[in-house]
Amino acid sequence: MERLDHVPYVNHFSHPHPLYLSNAESLQMTSCYACKLQPHGWMYSCKTCSFTLHISCTQMPNLITHPSHLIHPLTLFAAPPYPGGSFKCDGCGLQGTGFSYRCTTCDFDVHMICATNPMSLAHQSHPHQLNLVFYPPYQTKGFSCHICDHKIGSNHWLYRCGSCEFDAHMECAKSANNRPSPHLQHSNSSPAPNNVNLHQYLQQQKKQRRQQQKGAEEAAAPAAGGAAAAAEGAAAAAAAAAEGAAPAAEGAATAAEAAEGAAAAK
Repeated sequence: MERLDHVPYVNHFSHPHPLYLSNAESLQMTSCYACKLQPHGWMYSCKTCSFTLHISCTQMPNLITHPSHLIHPLTLFAAPPYPGGSFKCDGCGLQGTGFSYRCTTCDFDVHMICATNPMSLAHQSHPHQLNLVFYPPYQTKGFSCHICDHKIGSNHWLYRCGSCEFDAHMECAKSANNRPSPHLQHSNSSPAPNNVNLHQYLQQQKKQRRQQQKGAEEAAAPAAGGAAAAAEGAAAAAAAAAEGAAPAAEGAATAAEAAEGAAAAK
């Protein structure tokens, strides 16, 4: 049934050929070209080339505003623009070869996945909410991760409880032993909740938008019916008023004629 929710093929800017809807089990692919994660469920793939994208990866916006770099928008790049064919992510500090969001003015690059990290989450190793911050608040520009046995972190994004000075690598904070929490989401960067992966989250968001649209249409229908009924009532009242005004006008005309007759008699 899931396949019926998607078009049979798409033309994506990242590839010169059409990408056709295919089941991941039938593909000889080890990863998605965009996010480098394993294929699963329905994918879009090229019948000519070894090129495959998750459905949700084809739906990522071409331009976003992210709180880590508010001075300029970030543009989605399908491939690194550097001679070596890779980039260093300014979020996590690791090399990347897939899709990235980039500021061409500042040479600012982040993995597409890093750009969708939740703005806050909770982890069982700490009682308070952990917030995503974009640099360590220490003079050394590094930090000690309190989840992975205090391994030294670098001057990159981290999850942090400021009141307790509890710091964690992004990947450590997003590890499988975290727990659900309310999330402060940035509207343009579409950060995903920590208890689902990016692809599941985008599908859930799409379903929620359809449900909201349907609810709005259903809510608007009675209002439209009421407005129509009110308009009919107003028209009927106007017609009745017009009918009542006609005898009054006739009476006024008769009175005027009588007055003229009386004047003539004098």
